[in-house]
Amino acid sequence: MFSVYEVFFTELSRRASALDGDERANLKARIQTARELAGGQDAVDRFLKWKLPSGSASEDEDVVADETGENPDDEDY
Repeated sequence: MFSVYEVFFTELSRRASALDGDERANLKARIQTARELAGGQDAVDRFLKWKLPSGSASEDEDVVADETGENPDDEDY
């Protein structure tokens, strides 16, 4: 299954192939840069690299939930 972005970039690449020389090379370089800015092609990789907004959890800490879906470090006061 492809993301909407990947479908877009694939179509751009297909159309870039019809261009000549420098124009094609320039467009392909721009497509690659845009893919990187969009987070790459692998959705799982993008998600694993995603950082929570500040204040949501410690920047260095992975948040893990137990099987009830609750964070075991959270305490009710």
